[in-house]
Amino acid sequence: MDLYYQSFKSKIGMITLGYTKDFLVNISFGKILDSSITKLEYFNKIIKDDSTNEYYKELEEYFNKERKQFNINYKLFGSKFCKLVWRELGKIE
Repeated sequence: MDLYYQSFKSKIGMITLGYTKDFLVNISFGKILDSSITKLEYFNKIIKDDSTNEYYKELEEYFNKERKQFNINYKLFGSKFCKLVWRELGKIE
């Protein structure tokens, strides 16, 4: 599986998205991917992608107050503990 990434300037600063052809797998602040995702053995190649995609579009809509919910597919990569924490954070409204 290949990992694609894209950086863009948002209203809260630079954001870098990491994604596969099917899932968003990482959102990082700054111009680089989080090193924890690039070190994973799941990915064959890391490829820079400058095309506009659904992840970018939905984040832009959110920052422009045009969107309150996301429709994107995502996949969590991390330890069991990290996944448990993320699941609990997802319950916060």
